[in-house]
Amino acid sequence: MNRIQVIQGIINRKNFTFYMEIGIFRCKTFIQVRCKKKIGVDPSYSLSLYKRIRWYLSNLTNFSNMFFKETSDVFFNKRKQLLEQRPIDIAFVDGKHTHEQSLKDVLNVLKYLRDDGVIIMHDSNPSSKAHATKAKSWEEAESLEVEGWTGSWCGDVWKTAVYLRVNRKDLNVFVLNTDSGLSIITRKSAYNYLDEDEQISLSGIEIEKLNYSDLESNRKSFLNLKEINYFQTFLDKLKV
Repeated sequence: MNRIQVIQGIINRKNFTFYMEIGIFRCKTFIQVRCKKKIGVDPSYSLSLYKRIRWYLSNLTNFSNMFFKETSDVFFNKRKQLLEQRPIDIAFVDGKHTHEQSLKDVLNVLKYLRDDGVIIMHDSNPSSKAHATKAKSWEEAESLEVEGWTGSWCGDVWKTAVYLRVNRKDLNVFVLNTDSGLSIITRKSAYNYLDEDEQISLSGIEIEKLNYSDLESNRKSFLNLKEINYFQTFLDKLKV
């Protein structure tokens, strides 16, 4: 199961009609998701005319797409009126692969997310030290020449999942062990489906100091990691 199947499964279960994606880049995920209204944000997104025609004809919901070629920070600063008109149903956060920016993106989405909305954050479970290289960009990560580098990069987004679990007790947060880790974030006021799990006693500053070896030693408890068969359990608990 991949990100598209997870996103679409939630949309179908909840009959969601407003999807937002941060970090669409070449639009491979964005174009395939079927939802009545879709907003894509990325300062460097690229979609050729050929691909646009091909994808649009295969998924007619794409004709109502809205693209914003700007950073997520600029988008949330400039587009408040647009977002206030209609709460976001579901958002996929897949922008800059840093803890700082992914956290900022999630917190910004939460301001405009409907009460029973869902946020999915990609790259939450890196599988190696190279995969989790801390850098400001893919190019910087590659230049560091970390042993085991393959070109696949999650950065330190995983720290955002840990941060939210520690500091936002109003949220449910777990990570699906698939597709480099998919964090699923919802409000407890709408859903309280998670069993009591191991508590993490870390302050904010300690989270900043965490490294990949810490994740390796505490992966399940840090991320509240769930295997993919849990996704159906999660869907069953979503109120329609």
